[in-house]
Amino acid sequence: VYSLATETACTTTCPLGISPQGYINLTKAGKLEEAYDLIWQKTPFPSVCSRICHHPCEQSCKRGILVDEPIAIRSIKRYLCETVTNKAKKYPQVFEEMVAIIGAGPAGLTAAHYLAQAGYAVTVFEGDAEAGGMLVRGIPAFRLPREVVRKEIADIEEAGIEIRVGQRINKSDFEKMKKEYDAIIVAAGASNSKELNITGRNMEGVMTSLDFMARVNNRSEERRVGKE
Repeated sequence: VYSLATETACTTTCPLGISPQGYINLTKAGKLEEAYDLIWQKTPFPSVCSRICHHPCEQSCKRGILVDEPIAIRSIKRYLCETVTNKAKKYPQVFEEMVAIIGAGPAGLTAAHYLAQAGYAVTVFEGDAEAGGMLVRGIPAFRLPREVVRKEIADIEEAGIEIRVGQRINKSDFEKMKKEYDAIIVAAGASNSKELNITGRNMEGVMTSLDFMARVNNRSEERRVGKE
């Protein structure tokens, strides 16, 4: 006997807790901006998610379990991202406390997004020359176009979050930050791959997954810049 109690829901299987029912119903009602806003409240990367998320929500979609096929939740999200043009948001400035975040990858920028929505002034420090972290270093451009990531990061900055690139924080910098900011979040990420302890791992031509993707992405950028 099938029981709804034994199944998870699309919202609970979403790692970000986004409610598909909410933005799907708003989309059906023609309220596209409201639907997009509902997603944006949970993540500053709606367009990124609409391209690379493995959509576990669809595996738990009750329509697919009880009726016929799951609703194309990720595709609806992408439709909203590509259709809604009025995406400009402004984070509220409520509190005087200032928060520093080390790392402008998806974790650091999402933390900044949540804090800024709550009313805190947030500054993000990134050691590399470009924000985005593994979104730009670990995923190939054909899978996630760079302009998509850059546009969403630009939207975050326009909304009121300051991102300082080329700011690699050492111990001395960290001590100074502790005096200037009321709280610090370290979201530096895991930039080193795990190596397999097998014979031949140090041979020429053998590289870790992250090193391989970094080289692939750098070559893609070189070709793109060369064409321009």
